[in-house]
Amino acid sequence: MKASCSVSMDRRPAEGLQYYLHDGAGALRFVLRGTLAGASVKELGQCWRTASSTLADRVLIVDISSLVATDEAGRALLQSWRDSGARLVANTTQGRRLLQSITGESAPAPEQKPETGIYPFLKSLLLVEFIVRVWRAISAT
Repeated sequence: MKASCSVSMDRRPAEGLQYYLHDGAGALRFVLRGTLAGASVKELGQCWRTASSTLADRVLIVDISSLVATDEAGRALLQSWRDSGARLVANTTQGRRLLQSITGESAPAPEQKPETGIYPFLKSLLLVEFIVRVWRAISAT
């Protein structure tokens, strides 16, 4: 028996697509992995129709970072979601290329997270050590 689409559902259709549906307070988020083609396009479209009945004022976010391929039907589904107001996001080079091929727009580079922990501190120590060595070399001449 096939399960219906539901919150935080992990589905693996035969074509090699995995999708996760995360139902949050401010957004409904699909995370897609693998190949969006053939029967998986139809199944994902049906899942969207089921989930969209609960969308209300929330945003639909579709993360395509881990899609490796799509056929024309898969591209058409993503484009129709975008045309309906969905935000397509990608934070991998491959995902951004796919996003650009769908939208025709240059995809922005992913945001860089600030370094945390001890690494920024160690980098600053190395810089200070370098400056001291240069200063000593200049002073010695």
